[in-house]
Amino acid sequence: SPFTTKLAWLWFLLAIILCTPSSVRANEQFTAAELDTLVSTIALYPDPLLVQVLAASVHGDEIPGAADWANQNKHLKGQELADRIKLEDLPYDESVQALIPFPTVLATMAKYQTWTDQLGDAVASQKEAVMDAVQRMRSAAYNHGHLQTNEQVKVIKEKTIIIEPVQKEYVYVPVYNPHVVYYVYSNGYPGLRYRTGVWVGTYYDYWGWGTS
Repeated sequence: SPFTTKLAWLWFLLAIILCTPSSVRANEQFTAAELDTLVSTIALYPDPLLVQVLAASVHGDEIPGAADWANQNKHLKGQELADRIKLEDLPYDESVQALIPFPTVLATMAKYQTWTDQLGDAVASQKEAVMDAVQRMRSAAYNHGHLQTNEQVKVIKEKTIIIEPVQKEYVYVPVYNPHVVYYVYSNGYPGLRYRTGVWVGTYYDYWGWGTS
């Protein structure tokens, strides 16, 4: 079937990308299809979180250390976490520090380091093309009925699709299967679910969230 063919091709493409050393790919241009695959798991993140993930991917060598620190301090929340980060003067880029309240996101980036490095290569050399890929993926999810405004996010479709937190102080990480939300029409059941919201209000401006 067409869906099975698309699914097989997506897995094949992902395997090729992940098996290609980032040092080699850094000097090459990713194709549109490759970029779609690279951003497919993060394209539906709310904009403030997405932009920090993209920016942090350029600093891939800092991700493992930041992920370990975030995991060790995941019991800290809000202002207490912000104060601890400031006190310890962590040696990470602001975009990487902005992800510390999201230890699962950092852990995923650390676990799939090759993907993170290749995403960073793409952001560094093809930023506009990366954002175009994000919009293609969002359009697919929107057209298939999976990307909708709800209690956690507000989806605005104009020339581009914007995903904003309903409350800017709370950012929710969506959980979804790319093979479903981009290729299968909604059957009435939500294709995305959201983890507990992360409070970023008290350090919103300090870490650059407000200028995302």
